[in-house]
Amino acid sequence: MKATSNLKFGKKWARQFVHICCVSMFAALTIPLSYSQALLDTDVRSDQSSVNSSLQVLNPVEFEQGIVTVQTFDGGKKPRFGSGFVVLSDRFNGFVATSADLLKGQDQIKVVNPSTGDTLIAQITRIEYAFDLAILKVNGLDTQALQFASASNAPGAQVWSVLRDEAGLIKVFSGEVADSYAVTDAGVDVVRHSAGARSIMQGSVLLNLCGQVTGLNMTISADAQSYSALSGKSLVGVLRRQNIKTQTAVNVCVPKITIAKQKVDVATEQARLAREQAD
Repeated sequence: MKATSNLKFGKKWARQFVHICCVSMFAALTIPLSYSQALLDTDVRSDQSSVNSSLQVLNPVEFEQGIVTVQTFDGGKKPRFGSGFVVLSDRFNGFVATSADLLKGQDQIKVVNPSTGDTLIAQITRIEYAFDLAILKVNGLDTQALQFASASNAPGAQVWSVLRDEAGLIKVFSGEVADSYAVTDAGVDVVRHSAGARSIMQGSVLLNLCGQVTGLNMTISADAQSYSALSGKSLVGVLRRQNIKTQTAVNVCVPKITIAKQKVDVATEQARLAREQAD
């Protein structure tokens, strides 16, 4: 009788354990995959709330406030708009990286602080047309600075080009890294990738799945099928030579969706073992 009771208890416990594992698998996988698929299905999102919520789930790093709109003016002509990202946030010495091509021939530059909506005057501290980089000093830019990735993306890695348009909305383009190469004359590395749209790429930042900077997109594309970005490592080098501090991740990026899949694998194996014990 006791043996029968123990057997029933063991089967009941095993069934409960399998149920718990299945629930854990569902919880771990549902949220990251649903948001990831939402972004994969639609490369460009114009709805502010849905874009932000998707990015926050897909990437553990909060980065939306580090993407800014850049406005340029040439006399009485219609202003031009591009994007940029914050590399250093400070009330007195904020810095933004953007496209050099966007600033060509312009006599006034302004940056919109996404945290407050204030429009701030910007000054060029360095400009490199060879690899389409401009560093802007923006006083009063008290908002989030983006974090640089600790390692470069390997070919095939998924990346995201992210920008803020003239209406202040975040736009996202997904793709993969093709390869990277050195530009010896300029002393920088360039990343080729497929995450982009040719009409609005000026000043957009290239991010990995953790929301960390892996490059600054160039206006000039590598070829008809791909886009070029100044590598994050090269950009950090330029900034440090300007005595501009940057934030670099301590660990290599492990996306939230990857962690969720690992949890699912563990839960699946535990459920299998529990079923064997129940039988």
